[in-house]
Amino acid sequence: MATRIQTSQVVVWILLLAVVAVGLRNFERGMSSDAPLYASIARNIVQSHNWLDLESGIGDFHPYVEHPHLGYWVLAAVFSVLPAEDWSARIPGCLFYVLTQGLLFFFIRKRFSEKAAVWTVLLLWSWSRYSNFFSNVYLDPGCVFFGLLAVVMMNFRRPALSGLALAFSILYKGLAGMGFVPVLVWVCATRVKEKRVRAAAKFLLAFAAPHFVYWLVLQRSHTPNFLELYWERQMTHRFLELVVITKLISWRGWGELMQDTYYLLLLVPLAFFLSKNRRGLIVPGILLVVYCLLFAKSNLSGEQYWLAVMPWVAWILADGLFARIPWEPERVRKVTGAFAVIAIFWVQYIPFNMHRLPVPEEVKEIQRRSGGPLVLMVPRGDIEFLHASRLAWYANVKVLYHRDKEKPLVVVPSGGLTLHATEFGPAELKANGLCRGPLFKYSELWVSCQAG
Repeated sequence: MATRIQTSQVVVWILLLAVVAVGLRNFERGMSSDAPLYASIARNIVQSHNWLDLESGIGDFHPYVEHPHLGYWVLAAVFSVLPAEDWSARIPGCLFYVLTQGLLFFFIRKRFSEKAAVWTVLLLWSWSRYSNFFSNVYLDPGCVFFGLLAVVMMNFRRPALSGLALAFSILYKGLAGMGFVPVLVWVCATRVKEKRVRAAAKFLLAFAAPHFVYWLVLQRSHTPNFLELYWERQMTHRFLELVVITKLISWRGWGELMQDTYYLLLLVPLAFFLSKNRRGLIVPGILLVVYCLLFAKSNLSGEQYWLAVMPWVAWILADGLFARIPWEPERVRKVTGAFAVIAIFWVQYIPFNMHRLPVPEEVKEIQRRSGGPLVLMVPRGDIEFLHASRLAWYANVKVLYHRDKEKPLVVVPSGGLTLHATEFGPAELKANGLCRGPLFKYSELWVSCQAG
């Protein structure tokens, strides 16, 4: 009979895998997409000592009601004790990676098998897309961890803890956490055999209490109607705006997900059929279907969404297919653990950057030397807020942008940055009087020092 892996060995193994997946070269600078925006909001909380009003620092989102406060509060707490830098901003995501992998392992080992638990962790570890968004600054890792914790607590007949965990999931990323509700209903109906009304009452009270406290706190902010604005923007303008069934068969979304899972997604139906515990796989099956439907309105695009899909894919594949591989879990742990140790030392010395820096150091240097505002000429059709949020984070200034190419730039924030959408090159910019002072190139943009 195979020896069961000791808990301490599991913890060390997951930590080694986590260092390879999300911990290597984290002192390099560089974040992608929405991450600089979220980091800027958290830094502004610390600098202003205002934990209630979320300020993005760019010319969008006034007031900022895109997501609830909890994720920003956690990141701001980190910035309260550590410098507000890329490496410190990644800390919550890295911690959630370890916690999520550990929670999946111990739960699946208890309810299924140690083989299924080991392969679930390894599949997620091997999918770089999954790891990349934990090693960045996003709200999805916290949402997924607390949602999974809610499912585990309900499975162990702890409805109060389950309700509390679901509340944290929703307070982390809003309505995205509601995807865990259908599976919680299923688990409650099948696992809680007695006093279901009492269990449901405990769950609802524990779920409602943090939201009530959150609502009371918001009444002291400058946007006491935050929840109303959030509901209107998310539910009306996103979830109910364009829900088209054809998006469920869009190759754009499914093609990306299949590539990110190395086309193992195609084997999920076979894995479910071959599993000896199909009833147990109903839990990850419901979560997989719900989140695919939930994100269908976005054409299944936005790779960070995969964080709420990939764990259930890995769980089903591990139990139905990979657990059939005749390798003992202890052997797999030793081999992959040794590989992780070698990779940790090897990656530290190979000459390449794991994190790309999207804003050159010249931005901060020119900002310091000029003492005046900067103007960025953005190519027509670019996404202005992505450029603006990166500059707000790295240059630590407020950023505005101007979209009307027919009108000259009028408002330039003192000591800040302004983006101006244009089709002109540097010669035309100067000829048309749209910039004064030296120009330098930032990515595909031209930056001008303006007189303050």
